[in-house]
Amino acid sequence: MPAEPQTHYPLCLTGKRACPPEDCGGVWGYAEFLEAIQDPPEAFYLDQVNQQLKRIR
Repeated sequence: MPAEPQTHYPLCLTGKRACPPEDCGGVWGYAEFLEAIQDPPEAFYLDQVNQQLKRIR
């Protein structure tokens, strides 16, 4: 896709952080994963990510 002239790049389009990783590390890693998901999930803030990405330029 062509770059949009008024858009600052890089730019994150979406994200949730709401799914388990593809590879949890086998039986032992899965046990740790199950323990870790007992904590509330981290939120993903799209606007904050894009503000941090603007600083890269």
